[in-house]
Amino acid sequence: MSLLVFCGVLLVYLRALPPSLVAWRDTGEMCTAAWTLGVAHPTSYPLYVLVGRAMRQIPLGNFAYRLDLLSAVAGALAVAGLFAWSRRRRGLAAALAASAWLAFDPVFWTVCQVSEMYSLWVVCAVGLLILALELSEDTLERYWPALCFLFGLCLGNRLDLLLWAPGLLWLALAHRPSGRDEDGVWHVRAGARLRVRLTMVAEARRYHVALVDPMPAGLEAVNPELAVTEKLPADKKEPEDKMTSRYWWWWRPWYEHENMRDERVEAFTSLLWDGVYNYSYVARATTPGSFVVPPTRAEEMYSPETFGRSATDKLIVE
Repeated sequence: MSLLVFCGVLLVYLRALPPSLVAWRDTGEMCTAAWTLGVAHPTSYPLYVLVGRAMRQIPLGNFAYRLDLLSAVAGALAVAGLFAWSRRRRGLAAALAASAWLAFDPVFWTVCQVSEMYSLWVVCAVGLLILALELSEDTLERYWPALCFLFGLCLGNRLDLLLWAPGLLWLALAHRPSGRDEDGVWHVRAGARLRVRLTMVAEARRYHVALVDPMPAGLEAVNPELAVTEKLPADKKEPEDKMTSRYWWWWRPWYEHENMRDERVEAFTSLLWDGVYNYSYVARATTPGSFVVPPTRAEEMYSPETFGRSATDKLIVE
């Protein structure tokens, strides 16, 4: 879908693309700097000059047209990137609205038709925003190297990106769950999504097993089956569970059915072999306050004397 958006926007831009140099601001200077590997006016825009120099190798029209083409491709990439992230987090309707607004904004349309560095800068901005927002919910912090590398690379295009640094850091850090403190209390930012993981140990074969996880009042389960739910990030532990299973070649979830209710999440299976089983779901912190996390319970429904439960916890939604 993102590829279709990229191709569609690019085709629209190409239909209106000027065939030669456009007399708009510094287009002549930027073309000359890219052709000669020269130095443009401060801050000289070395990233754009180097990418523009590479356009000499593309046998399409004159050099000014190739730089116009570079701007169109960069603009289409920015629109497709915004669409991909918005669709995953906010749904198809929001993604289409956001990408259409950006693609056909009069100012953005103009910079995608001329030999300037602006559309390349917008690609950088969209990429940095996406990485910062991903970091706000990524407890593994895998995106920090990519964010720092892209930020440094994009400084070679426009130095005013430095003004973005405080905002990007705030996006990446302000909404991150702060984890567990020294007293064992969980601290979570309001609005944050959490991956709840449960581990159940069966010492022998069990029948008609129910795993019930009551949620504290400040959390709400996110049901991925609802049409209005944004696409949830994949569970990073699932491939590990698959490879450590004795039946890895025919791996599937151990449960046959699950319910996501307002106050609890349930998983059921009619047959459970001995072993260690994992279950996870995503919840959102909706209500600020201090809450008691009830114990999780697993039992054989028709032999209730066979059961197990976890300890209680304390959760603070800030």
